[in-house]
Amino acid sequence: MNEIDFLIKNCALHAEHLEKLFRLFKKDVFALALSIVKKIHIANDVVSETFLRLYNSSGKYKPQGRGKVYILKIASNVAREQLRKNRRNIELEDIYTINPFEQADSKLTVEGLLHSLNEKEYQVIILKFYNRLTFAEMSEVLKAPQSTLKSRYETAMGKMRTALKMEETENV
Repeated sequence: MNEIDFLIKNCALHAEHLEKLFRLFKKDVFALALSIVKKIHIANDVVSETFLRLYNSSGKYKPQGRGKVYILKIASNVAREQLRKNRRNIELEDIYTINPFEQADSKLTVEGLLHSLNEKEYQVIILKFYNRLTFAEMSEVLKAPQSTLKSRYETAMGKMRTALKMEETENV
């Protein structure tokens, strides 16, 4: 049993274990939640609910060395529940105001590149580069076949490459 599995299994018994898991994964959970719900305040609610559910279900957790995937799967489920619950109230807005990938030295930032992607492509890019998940792990989190996720990834990368090439030709 690795450290993450141990922390998950025992987080209901020791508050410091839950705190450590929160510190380790809050950014990953937030990024995934934001890619689904599109609103910062709802994504923050998803983060809180994710760790509450983790606490409540820790006794049922079966360690398999995939603790991060387990936490992100809970987050994905909570975010989708929030999305269904708030479907009528959710307005699409600019979700890219806080972006850890932003590059200030370029007119066309990574923020702008991500903005050009659809929701599913955006999720794959966030999970691949920000959360550093493999396609197999993404498949578990998003409940989609690996081949579909690889296709979305290639499509998203192609769109971003095209946008970068267009910027380069404009700057010449």
